[in-house]
Amino acid sequence: TFDYFTNAAGTISLSNPSEVAVSGTYYIRGRSTDGCYTDIRSVQVTVHPEVHVVVTNPPEVCTPTTVNLQLPEVTAGSTPGLTYSYWRDAGATMPVTNYTTVSVSGIYYIKGELQSTGCFDIQPVEVIINRTPVMQIPNNKTICSGDNTNITLDADVPATFSWTIGTITGNVTGASAGSGPAINQTLTATGTGGTVQYLITPVSQDGKCTGATFTLTVRVNTPPQVVQQPEVEQLVCANSNSSLTSTSIASPTAAIQWEYSTSLTGDWLTIPNGEVTS
Repeated sequence: TFDYFTNAAGTISLSNPSEVAVSGTYYIRGRSTDGCYTDIRSVQVTVHPEVHVVVTNPPEVCTPTTVNLQLPEVTAGSTPGLTYSYWRDAGATMPVTNYTTVSVSGIYYIKGELQSTGCFDIQPVEVIINRTPVMQIPNNKTICSGDNTNITLDADVPATFSWTIGTITGNVTGASAGSGPAINQTLTATGTGGTVQYLITPVSQDGKCTGATFTLTVRVNTPPQVVQQPEVEQLVCANSNSSLTSTSIASPTAAIQWEYSTSLTGDWLTIPNGEVTS
């Protein structure tokens, strides 16, 4: 066994030989089982000051922004002169290679080491990266004048939605800014119809992340309207031709289908190639 002293004469025992906390010269004497003692030998103990890593968790960010663990504010207040390394585990065995562009939420570890002494400290740091909502709906829709837009809004993460009105073409009315899970507005148009742009902004349900503005274009078509047609009866002879002309306005462009009936109460029949013979 061994005895430990604070003086060379071996008269003052060291009370805490397993936890020496002060640098200095100490003395050790060996003792055999038969009661014999060895010479007292000196040992030099150097105790370096503790190092401390002080960590402030970085602010939360929204994708696609990443987090830089190397920023000075993350380790502000730590022991001066430390060299830092970054790890995935508390034992500092799995390094973080992208510590300046961390893109995944989680607990990471920062090791601060004083190169002159080899002393180090390891502390956890929490990274929180919130997902920014991205719209998950088609960017266009076509309806007829007088119909409801009936657009259900959706994103890749739970979100709330608001919208403003962008460019309107043609004579379209009924569009207005708003918010909510759906756009339900009755749009009307005249003439050849037109379009309305809804500029939709998604915000994550917790309110932390705002997504990019999404443009949804609604095309409003108008029903065919005959604007010119024969207004008087025409008398024609058998086996002869008569020319009748009509035009219409519609969006998209409408074709005019001619039909005839030999009796006002009978069935209407399609005129092949626009010609009737009798």
